Amino acid sequence: MKRQRGRGRNNNKSQNPNRALESNGPGVKVRGAASTIYEKYQQLARDAALAGDRIMAENYLQFAEHYFRIMRAQQAQREKREEEQAAQQAARKAEYEARKAQQQEQRAQQNAQAAPANGDGKTDGKAESASNGTGPMDVVTPQASPDIMAATPESAPEKPARPSRRRPRRTATSAASAAREDAGPAPSGGGNPA
Repeated sequence: MKRQRGRGRNNNKSQNPNRALESNGPGVKVRGAASTIYEKYQQLARDAALAGDRIMAENYLQFAEHYFRIMRAQQAQREKREEEQAAQQAARKAEYEARKAQQQEQRAQQNAQAAPANGDGKTDGKAESASNGTGPMDVVTPQASPDIMAATPESAPEKPARPSRRRPRRTATSAASAAREDAGPAPSGGGNPA
């Protein structure tokens, strides 16, 4: 059975506005985005009108109108999509702000519970800021012995950098002579050593 065209199409599917469309107009084939095809048919209609062919000019204008409607539909879809994205972004931002405010409130409650209370029920601001690390802190210096001071890298005297010694590169002749030296003296004469 032959497949029937035009059945089961989903008209709600959003199309890419830059999608290449193909138009087989009267005597001309135009390919490109809807706006490109619209402009091309407008130009063809002007040319036909200047040539005195009113019927062909009207035909081209009908094709141009079709692609103009396609452009308007794409623009409406784009605006709808942008509004949805803006609403989603606003919702995400509001959710982020609410979470941030909730976290700040939780921190404030934790700080209020952790802070020591004075006799009159008020908290000491210095103790609170020192405990959470945001306020000024006292400087503590350790009692250092001379042997500890010598072990620290700041107090150690700097040693001069040792020059690196590079081995000279072996050439083929020097490698052969080094192999002969490693093997020892060659036996002289073909006899057994006694």
